[in-house]
Amino acid sequence: MDETLAKLSERIRELRRLSEETLKIGGHIQTVNKNVKKILANIKMLELNVCDLVELEEEGKN
Repeated sequence: MDETLAKLSERIRELRRLSEETLKIGGHIQTVNKNVKKILANIKMLELNVCDLVELEEEGKN
């Protein structure tokens, strides 16, 4: 697996974790809730484009 893809995948997972944590902390604030949900939607697109590719490559090696 490409080292760059592995680093990107890890960073995307960290973004998701931090965003979900932010939603738990400030989700009761309407603007925080709205904007974090938008961020999570964009993270999902990154996961589909990068993380899934990394997982497929790993499965192909097994």
